[in-house]
Amino acid sequence: MFANDDENYYEVTMLLNRFKVPMSMLGFEYLRSAVLGCLNDDKLNESITKNIYPFLAEKYNTNVQHVERNIRNAIQRAYELDGFYFINEIFDMVIYNNKYSFSNGEMIFILVGIMKIKIAKKQLAEKEEFQQVEERAFV
Repeated sequence: MFANDDENYYEVTMLLNRFKVPMSMLGFEYLRSAVLGCLNDDKLNESITKNIYPFLAEKYNTNVQHVERNIRNAIQRAYELDGFYFINEIFDMVIYNNKYSFSNGEMIFILVGIMKIKIAKKQLAEKEEFQQVEERAFV
């Protein structure tokens, strides 16, 4: 449904880096997998506790509590590093002012939303490029 999986993997990795989520933390990997999973399966978007955590726990052969804790720790570290200010750059307005940290669900769904916007923009640009090629072909 969405762009190339390798491309999404790269984009999500870069996005997490821009939010200053430390790559050395296991929560980084869990967040990346959660976002990629949500992009590939809309059912995961329905519930973080009933769908995303069990999906990740099974994928990484661990338990739900471990997944939740590691994601929370990675998000907390990004908060401490002032990484959430990046959301202001994305939307070119002040959305975040460092008064609170995002919950696990908020962070995952913010990342999924940003990725869906990026993918939609790319698809629109490709469609416009295709239309221009078609127009030139019939001239």
